[in-house]
Amino acid sequence: MMGLSWVVAVDGKGRLLGAMAVGVAAEEEDEDEDEEEEDTRADEGWGYN
Repeated sequence: MMGLSWVVAVDGKGRLLGAMAVGVAAEEEDEDEDEEEEDTRADEGWGYN
């Protein structure tokens, strides 16, 4: 999944300053970590004792 954020500020001379941030890798890594944890639990026999 992809996230898009805009930050807008005004400097001391009244000029608009803008910055754009795109978040892709962080969200994908979180999903991968969740999948790995589920796989680990299955390998260790969670819920099958």
